[in-house]
Amino acid sequence: DGIPDLAISAGQEGDGPGDSRAACGDVFVILGRRGWPALIDLASASDVVIHGPHGGAHLAARAIELADVNGDRIDDLLLGCGDVDGPDGARAGAGAVYILHGHTGLSGVLDLAEPGVADVTIWGEDAGDQLGGSVLAAVDLDGDGIREVIAGAGGGDGPENTRVQAGEVVVLEGRLQLPLAIDMAQPTELLTRFYGVDGGDGLGGTGTVALVGDFSGDQQADLILSTPAANGI
Repeated sequence: DGIPDLAISAGQEGDGPGDSRAACGDVFVILGRRGWPALIDLASASDVVIHGPHGGAHLAARAIELADVNGDRIDDLLLGCGDVDGPDGARAGAGAVYILHGHTGLSGVLDLAEPGVADVTIWGEDAGDQLGGSVLAAVDLDGDGIREVIAGAGGGDGPENTRVQAGEVVVLEGRLQLPLAIDMAQPTELLTRFYGVDGGDGLGGTGTVALVGDFSGDQQADLILSTPAANGI
C-alpha cells in the first residue's frame, strides 16, 4: 500500500504460542497506517505474529531485515535464527534464515514450526555454524534489479571445516523465484561464500560489519566485510 510497516523482534525472551516454547523468539508486525494510536499493546494489536520454530531458537534476536528480494516491489521479511537446529533438528545450532514474502492481506499468526510457513528457508551447513545469528542484509550486488540476501555464519569453520571458527558470510543470489529450501550442506549455484582468513576470526558473527555502497564508482553496489576478531597481517 506504499506505507512502510514495522517489524519488532522479541528474539531473546519471546516464548511462542501460549508461552509454550521458552525463548523460541517472536516477531510482531504492525502494518503501516496514516494515523497511529498513542499506545500499541503487542499482546492484542499486532497485525502479524511470527513464532520461532522451537524452544531456544531465538528467532530474529539479532538479525531482521525488510527488503524486496523477489522483485515484486513489495518488501519481504528476512529473519535470522542463529540457534535453530537445522533440517529436522539434525544440526544443533546450525542456524537458518527465513524469508517470508510480503503480499497484500498479510495477517494472522505464522508458526515457523509448521512446514511451508516460510517461503524460503536457508539452512546452515554444520552444527554450531549459527547462520543468521547476526549479519543479515539485502542489496542488489549484480545489477539485475533483484536484491541478494547476505547472511553471516560466525561459527562456520571455513573451507571443508579446516579453520575452526573462522566464520563465513554467504550471499544468496536474488531471483524472481527461489526454492522452498536451500541447504548449505548441498551444492548449489545460488550461493557465494566468503570465509574468514584464520581460525577464530568469526567472520559473519557478532561484531562483523557489512558495508554496502558503490566504492568503485561503477554505479553498482559493492560489499565490504570486516571482523574485529581478526589479527591482521
